[in-house]
Amino acid sequence: MAQYLKFAPWRPLRKDGLCIRIDIFENDNTSTPSSILRNGNYNVTFNYTSVRGNLTEPPLVNSNISWCPADDDLLRNPVLIVDLGEQFNISQVQVQGGVEAKEWPYKICLSYSKNGSHFVDFTRNKSSLSVINFEFDLGCFKTQRNKCCVFPFWYEGKQIYSCIKDNNIWPWCATTDNYTKDHLWDTCAGKSRTV
Repeated sequence: MAQYLKFAPWRPLRKDGLCIRIDIFENDNTSTPSSILRNGNYNVTFNYTSVRGNLTEPPLVNSNISWCPADDDLLRNPVLIVDLGEQFNISQVQVQGGVEAKEWPYKICLSYSKNGSHFVDFTRNKSSLSVINFEFDLGCFKTQRNKCCVFPFWYEGKQIYSCIKDNNIWPWCATTDNYTKDHLWDTCAGKSRTV
């Protein structure tokens, strides 16, 4: 059971932007989990230590509103805290990033609290919070190690917009926007688009 959820970057931000949208589902003993954030019957509030622009509405998955910590808040630890108004048996937490953001949302740490004062880090196997799924929708193609392909990426002087097989028997992609400089890559997972 938890009433408060805290979302925070796992390390200090660089000046290239992180934006997330979220949704939180309760386990109400039905076959389909129900969104706590979209249910108008609950008194859900959002608090944050830092924001770029103006956060006038909840940053919900698939909406055009995102929580984006301010670029000048690089070394402090920006957080988004969601007060659900009461304790819930949470079954699923979704985190979605913006396709245009350069910091991907799998770099988010989730912690929870019953009273808002003592937060416990959520880990999949060691947490007392019974979250079944902590999902990340990156708005992009996943790799075999659950990273995110970054499209387009620079490779041999060209911008690449899909998984490629150059110098590899399996389709691969860069996990940064410049493979030529960073040499960071992974094998594309599933039915990825290839050139």
